[in-house]
Amino acid sequence: MVQAPSGNAPSGHIDLVLRTMREDDLPQLLAIEDESFQTPWTAEAFRQELQTPGAWARVAADGEGHLIGYLVCRLLFDVWHVLDLAVSPTYRGCGVARLLLEELLHVAASSGDDVTLEVRPSNAAALALYRGLGVVKP
Repeated sequence: MVQAPSGNAPSGHIDLVLRTMREDDLPQLLAIEDESFQTPWTAEAFRQELQTPGAWARVAADGEGHLIGYLVCRLLFDVWHVLDLAVSPTYRGCGVARLLLEELLHVAASSGDDVTLEVRPSNAAALALYRGLGVVKP
């Protein structure tokens, strides 16, 4: 459960469902991706990850099935590589990315694997989140 932002989103708490990404999620994923990145992934890039051995792709959806965010990563040897993480602009700052990453960190810890990611030095919000989770050292 996350706290909904004020504005266009429903007020109060939002029950989130974290589940495996599916190909029929692509239209909603692409909308979030386009709003989030200057060089967004294509539908084909998402499809390729969904078919790649070792890939792990999760979405966060509200109670009505609307996608709010997603995480795409891949296990290479004993290291999880975060490849793509985005949250709908309406829900940024509500803890959605944190929930997705906490799930990944739990999976990695249970198998003794490490997690790595790249982040732009200018992305203060992402750096704060990653530092808070212990993924990026101060």
